Amino acid sequence: MAYHVVGSAMVRTCLERLGLRECHLGGYNLHRVTFTESHSSHAEHLRALVFIASPSNHLYLGPASVDELARQVMSARSCLDTSGTSDTGTKTILDVL
Repeated sequence: MAYHVVGSAMVRTCLERLGLRECHLGGYNLHRVTFTESHSSHAEHLRALVFIASPSNHLYLGPASVDELARQVMSARSCLDTSGTSDTGTKTILDVL
């Protein structure tokens, strides 16, 4: 899942809030990556920041195959969709594909 954040003030606000929630409280590390939108008609490479769970995260499940990751997502009680409402793991798996 990716979000496009525009403007230095909005980027700063997002990073402050996400940095606290994801890095300080949540056991995630922040990494810079090159992102290519999979559903785009043209292959545009974008610079992006991504939060990746670290072993210190209590929800960290470790490395796994795509099949195992899908099983883990499907076994979750619920997850949030892009609108912020609770949804099933099925939608998450289909969105990733």
